[in-house]
Amino acid sequence: IQVDDRDKETVKLKNGYFQIYTVNKKDKNHVKKQLSSWYREKADKKFHDRLGECLEILKKHNISKPKMQVYYMEKRWGSFTASGKVLLNPELIKHPVYCIDYVIIHELCHTKHPNHDKEFYDFLKKSINSLIFTNSASWLSRLFTSTASAAKVLGLPLPGKDSRSGQRPQISPRRLPLPGHQKALPS
Repeated sequence: IQVDDRDKETVKLKNGYFQIYTVNKKDKNHVKKQLSSWYREKADKKFHDRLGECLEILKKHNISKPKMQVYYMEKRWGSFTASGKVLLNPELIKHPVYCIDYVIIHELCHTKHPNHDKEFYDFLKKSINSLIFTNSASWLSRLFTSTASAAKVLGLPLPGKDSRSGQRPQISPRRLPLPGHQKALPS
């Protein structure tokens, strides 16, 4: 991060580095707010773009376009409100697109099934399948830790039993770290 005094305040990302131009570079809180504002602006644009893409992928499920808002949440990446609005945490912008898509699709599934019950997860599975086959299988390999996990989501037969335990591999989808715990998934 490079911070310089300037009359006009701007934030730029150039060659992997932030350039922050501010009226007072010694005010760290102001600089932090400036950077947060830049992230929020980028998140708003990217999330609206991705919402459109995800709705296009899920059009066969007749999901109407909900209102969307970028909203900071301490312990959630996304939420679906009772009034039908999708809330997305601006911190999600710091993660790969496939993570953003997953959170959006998860929230869109709540338009059909408001609770995390069996019907919700069945619908989520169908929705993820639509995303995978529309984009690429690499999306799935990034989200799940093993081919067993991928097979389970796709409804394919699981690989053979583990020779040591005699058990089938455990299904364990990777989880995005909670906001504030910025360990990103490998890309």
